[in-house]
Amino acid sequence: PAPPEIPAGVWAGEGARLTVTAEGGSLVLDCAGAALAPPLTLDAEGRFDLAGWWEHRGGPEPYARREARFGGLLRGDRLTFTITLAGAGETRGPYELELNGGGRRPVLCR
Repeated sequence: PAPPEIPAGVWAGEGARLTVTAEGGSLVLDCAGAALAPPLTLDAEGRFDLAGWWEHRGGPEPYARREARFGGLLRGDRLTFTITLAGAGETRGPYELELNGGGRRPVLCR
């Protein structure tokens, strides 16, 4: 059988919204965006370590797309993860999202 994957749908929490489809994941964060490359597979314990990219949007920093790793854990309808940016190993998060969850919408900086 195929390994389990992060279920499709909209995952949301404080300052983050992840939309999961068969094409991967699209993530909106405060003043940033990111994408997770498919497949969004999980191990037997619900852990994941996925490739993708992260991009700062707005503020004093220029737009800069960087490779990133998304690592975390799925437990029921709760998804917790951090983002590690390529290069210096900078991290963002942790983020805690809930399937069909609420929370504050991310700030879309220009």
